[in-house]
Amino acid sequence: MTVLSENPISLNLQSELNFKFVLKRAPATEYWCQTFKVPNITLPAARVPSPSLRVPMQGDHLIYDDLTLTFKIDDQFQNWLEMHNWMTAIGNPTNTGKNYTQLESTPNYTGYGLYSDLQLFAMDSQHQVTLVFNFERCSPIFLSGPQFVTKDGTVSYMDSTVNFSYLKYHISLP
Repeated sequence: MTVLSENPISLNLQSELNFKFVLKRAPATEYWCQTFKVPNITLPAARVPSPSLRVPMQGDHLIYDDLTLTFKIDDQFQNWLEMHNWMTAIGNPTNTGKNYTQLESTPNYTGYGLYSDLQLFAMDSQHQVTLVFNFERCSPIFLSGPQFVTKDGTVSYMDSTVNFSYLKYHISLP
């Protein structure tokens, strides 16, 4: 058995409660965010053919899973409508393209165009930011609908899940 040559940098563990999510175009969703799953990232091996077998080589194309977050729905449905209206403007079910054209003509740097950048701030036990996850060119691709339930005897509050596609993400220090 070997002995550690150095102590860990930090003896504190990361709490799953210490985070802040920021999406400029959806401040109500930002406030009520309950869970935020940092997406998995995969680097599949490339297979090179040889006479007897396919030899695995280091991959060269990253595959990012969708970004998923869950939020509580406020009693005016403001946060759910932020996502719903963004999606329907992109999908253009009505208005003969007016909403899509408006989104498309809005500069990306404003955060109110077709895409919006999104950030997750991971914080330590003193609520100081330790890492920033920056997601580029996010766009909602799934929104779960509100579920109305009368069978429970206790009050529970609605939540919704939204999935985003995005170009890539990178991690930075504050």
